[in-house]
Amino acid sequence: MDLTVVVPTKDRPAEVAALLADLAAQSCPPHRVLLLDAGARPLETPLSPLGPDWIGVLRHRPPSTALQRNRGATAAGTPLIAFIDDDMRFAGDAFRRMGEFWDSPAAGDVVAAGFNIVGANAPAPRLKGGRLTDRLGLYPSRPGTLAPSGWQSMIGAVDDDRDVDWLPAGAVVWRTGAFADLGGFDPYFSGYGYLEDLDLSWRARLLGRLRVVAAARCRHLGAVTGKAGAAEFGRIEVRNRLYLVRKHGLSRGRCAAGLLIRAALTLRRAVLQRDAGAWARFGGNLRGLGEELRGWHGR
Repeated sequence: MDLTVVVPTKDRPAEVAALLADLAAQSCPPHRVLLLDAGARPLETPLSPLGPDWIGVLRHRPPSTALQRNRGATAAGTPLIAFIDDDMRFAGDAFRRMGEFWDSPAAGDVVAAGFNIVGANAPAPRLKGGRLTDRLGLYPSRPGTLAPSGWQSMIGAVDDDRDVDWLPAGAVVWRTGAFADLGGFDPYFSGYGYLEDLDLSWRARLLGRLRVVAAARCRHLGAVTGKAGAAEFGRIEVRNRLYLVRKHGLSRGRCAAGLLIRAALTLRRAVLQRDAGAWARFGGNLRGLGEELRGWHGR
């Protein structure tokens, strides 16, 4: 398939090696793989069973998954680009199935197609995904949609191809031209890349459809190496969500209500399960809300 895989990575050589072996073993391997390396120590260029030019490594500092993907997209040189996280693993025919989709009439007005991420369907908290929160515009009950609050519902594994409002950044194929027309990922989401995929997807609706391809199956291992701590994530989830809502003219009041519900769920977990990580995340939520209130007061 005439497609370049762009992999942002940081200090995960074992995960990268396993992903490359996975991609090389595909029944229809991608045209090329570009590793955007932001590690503290440079990643050695791995040997490839598909030839010396199949893998390219570009150094990118400082770390930023959004900016690493943007840079990789400019260097791709193929009609399609796949953004793949280094902790994704694919069924042996996943890229062949994805290629068949892009060659079919069904892809006519599609600008991006997501792989079908299976095996990670966590149940939604009780205050999410219900009729009341849906009617209030806080959290959508239908998978893969965005509510007026700026909160999205998870897609989960699908049994058939379907259109969605957003696609995760870690297992998706974009038309290279459409991605360039959109200007790539918003640099605001540099650093910890949280909700950059939701922002890009919401902008992409103006160009065409977003689709999940059921037959192109993969799994997300959820590696934790190199990720921000719970406190920093708690701050970022407030900061980035409010930015998304302001940028796209969504409901700030509903967003604030959703953030308070999210913080309350985190606090409940911290208290009932004596979870130190949840306490740190809750503290980060409070810090993020405080920063936003000070910024709002300053405006």
